[in-house]
Amino acid sequence: MTTSRTLRVLHVTECFAGGVKTALEGYAALDLPIEHHIIQSARRHPDKLTSPNPDLFNTISVLPYGHVAAVKATIKAIREVQPDVVHAHSSFGGVYGRLAAKLTRTPVVYTPHGLSFERRDISKKKRFVFKQIERAFSWLSTVQAGCASYETELLKSLNSRSIVEVVPNAIANSGLASNSQVSSEPADIQRSISFIGRIAEAKHPEMAIDIAKIATKKGITCQWIGDGDAVMKQSLVDSGIHVTGWLAKAEMADSLQGIDVVVHTARWEGFPMVILEMLDVGKPLLVEDIPALYECPSEARYNTAEEALTKLELLLSGSLKPDWSPVTDLYNRRTQADRLLHCYQVAAGIEQ
Repeated sequence: MTTSRTLRVLHVTECFAGGVKTALEGYAALDLPIEHHIIQSARRHPDKLTSPNPDLFNTISVLPYGHVAAVKATIKAIREVQPDVVHAHSSFGGVYGRLAAKLTRTPVVYTPHGLSFERRDISKKKRFVFKQIERAFSWLSTVQAGCASYETELLKSLNSRSIVEVVPNAIANSGLASNSQVSSEPADIQRSISFIGRIAEAKHPEMAIDIAKIATKKGITCQWIGDGDAVMKQSLVDSGIHVTGWLAKAEMADSLQGIDVVVHTARWEGFPMVILEMLDVGKPLLVEDIPALYECPSEARYNTAEEALTKLELLLSGSLKPDWSPVTDLYNRRTQADRLLHCYQVAAGIEQ
């Protein structure tokens, strides 16, 4: 049975930044019979650009940094908002949200936005521990909603009895198209590439450095749109990559205007919003070949810096034309809206 009544959802996250911020604001902007409330912080990414858009959320509250305090604050928010469903996001938010939902007997949907045991900057022992924590907490999830096909497969592997759905990442409009126009001809003067994202182990800055070393010898300029770890940032700069820092949408559009190709580097991922943003504006795109991105066309995936430069040259010459339709056929707003509403209705017991 379905219903058109308005559902009230409380989002919980301690990582309201980057792709998580884009995803949550995207959910809230969907034309669905849902009230969106949020309790959040950017504990791993304190930055002035991360504040929630007050036009999208009915209420906004701050999640404390301490673990116990965060659970208590989430319980308080649940009692004040009285949501039909709690939607817990990211690793720590997943713990806080699911514990608080259990203690208040509230249905809960969980979206990892990149599972912690996929990290490659920690030991196998730590990855094993994180996997067991995720496995244990999966029993507290009413519904597990992966943001990508690969993430959903991982969630299913944790608990075969849990309800698991794909709620694909999607964007309504990148906000970059007005300024970032792609020429149909290869650049005549200075060829250029850009990396985009938070400077952290997950984004594999070492690969960007290896690519830049080869690219600069070929007269190709390189930039990184984003900021992050100071030591990694300096390594990027030392390799000849111009680091812009964090940019607002309009600034990012201007920065991309003279860029020929965007090269996505990553050691692990959920499904990056930046890929969808670049597809939206028609920027030629290459992505590192990792399991999470297996749906991307093989022609656009690379394993080494040398392979990335070979494919970059083919893109610039127009002889390489990857077909991204399998990605855009799933990772779109229509599919996202249908799947998200379905997950909330199932969790709330409205649709079986």
